[in-house]
Amino acid sequence: MMLYKYHTINDDLKASLAEQYVWFSAPSSFNDINDSALRLDSRYTEEEILRELDFVRAQIYRIASMQQDYSTNPLLLEAQAQHFFSSILMDRGPEGQPDHNGRLHASVEKSLEDRRHRIGISCYSQGNSNELLWAHYAAAHYGLCLGIETAFDRECFQQLEQVKYVEVLPKLKLLSHMGENLKKLYTIKSSAWSYEQEVRAFQHGFGKYRMNPRCLVNVAFGIRTREADLNEICGVVRKRYGRQVALLQMTRGAGGKLALRALAD
Repeated sequence: MMLYKYHTINDDLKASLAEQYVWFSAPSSFNDINDSALRLDSRYTEEEILRELDFVRAQIYRIASMQQDYSTNPLLLEAQAQHFFSSILMDRGPEGQPDHNGRLHASVEKSLEDRRHRIGISCYSQGNSNELLWAHYAAAHYGLCLGIETAFDRECFQQLEQVKYVEVLPKLKLLSHMGENLKKLYTIKSSAWSYEQEVRAFQHGFGKYRMNPRCLVNVAFGIRTREADLNEICGVVRKRYGRQVALLQMTRGAGGKLALRALAD
C-alpha cells in the first residue's frame, strides 16, 4: 500500500532517514484530544462479564504455555480472576445492573490509559498533494513528504488500519475480548479531520522500528524548501537508499493546484 508521510525538516527526520527507521508515537502525544480517548459505555451485561472472564482465563493459559510455565501460577491467577469477576457480578445496582460501584469500569479505563502511553502508531496520508497537510505537517511547504510503499516491509508495517471519520463520536463499550471495538478506539476520528485521509500503522510499543530501505519510493520537497535543506536530504537519500528513490518538488500547476516535477539529479 502506497502511503505518504508529511514532515518538517529537522534533526529527527534526518536521523530517521540516515538510520532507516520509522518512529511510532504513543497516542497520548497526538494533537487531537479525542484521539484514542473516546467516551466509554460503563454498563456491562452479565453475559459480557462472563465472556470477559473466559477471555482472561484463556489468556492466562496461553501465556503460561508460551512461557512453559508448569507451576501453580496459572491456577492462582485464574482463581484471582474468578474471585474478581464473581464480585463484579454480585455488585448489583437498584436495576440489577452488575458492576454497580464501577470497579470493572475503572479497571478498563486504567488499562486503556496505560495502553495510550505504551503502544506505537505511525500516521500516514493516502496522497502527497494535500494542501492542508503541506501547511499543517510540512511547515507550510518548507518541509517535505515521503512516499512509502509498505508492501516491502511486513514487519515494520505489520498492521495497517484506515481511519474512519464520523459526524458524532461514538460511545464505545470496551472489554478485553471486544477486539473490534478496541480497533475502533484507535481508528475513529471526528469528520473535522477527514481531510487527512489517514491510514495508521501499529506496533506493540512506541519507539524506533527499522524500515526496509526499499520502502522509500520518493521524496517530494515543498515549494519553499530551503536549498541547503534540499541538498542535505538529497545527499542522505542517495547515500542510504540509492538511485531507486525519485526526488521531486512541489510546484504550482494550472489554476494554482499543486503539481510535482522531477528534480535534476
